[in-house]
Amino acid sequence: MGELIFNVLLLVFFAVMAVVSNQITIKNDVLTARYWPMVVLVLIILLLAYKIYKIWAALPKEERKLSLGIFKLGDKGVQRFLVSILLLLAYVIALPYLGFVLTTMLFFAAMAFLIGARKLPVIVLASVGITAAVWAVFVWGLDVFPPRGVGFLEDVSIWLEYLI
Repeated sequence: MGELIFNVLLLVFFAVMAVVSNQITIKNDVLTARYWPMVVLVLIILLLAYKIYKIWAALPKEERKLSLGIFKLGDKGVQRFLVSILLLLAYVIALPYLGFVLTTMLFFAAMAFLIGARKLPVIVLASVGITAAVWAVFVWGLDVFPPRGVGFLEDVSIWLEYLI
């Protein structure tokens, strides 16, 4: 049942993305900027719908009923998963205010601690390394500058960018 729920959530996500992709602006009469992502998303939706049907057909009739018993909130893995979702939401909310560098380092440090890393030097080095690598991909590879934060944190972000 968990696989079925996961695939249904994926289907909903890709359906929303297909609707949102309709808002892509067309510049210089390049229609593929809007329609190529829509075609790919529709193909993904169709494949997921087929997969959901196959999973549903393979389930025994007694397992087809959705009950809240499948959500085992007392399980450590489920608790870690829920905490990771909360950390991700906090990251998304804090990103424009704290800036990419600080927020990403804090996020990866918290995620490393969540998955069991306890050595502070390892957590710090991993967070700094991952942040620098992601920043380099966006800035140097994609020419996209991530948020710098507001106020004093913007100055700190600019200073950290010069270090990288």
